[in-house]
Amino acid sequence: RSIRPGFGLHPRYLEQIIGKNARKDIEKGTPLDWAFIE
Repeated sequence: RSIRPGFGLHPRYLEQIIGKNARKDIEKGTPLDWAFIE
């Protein structure tokens, strides 16, 4: 399920994010940002 309440990455970037590592722990429900992705 994609949650995007006006901020965070658009779900269309999901394919680019899958398989990448996170720079820090990301809690469930946190809007994604490119700064979180290595």
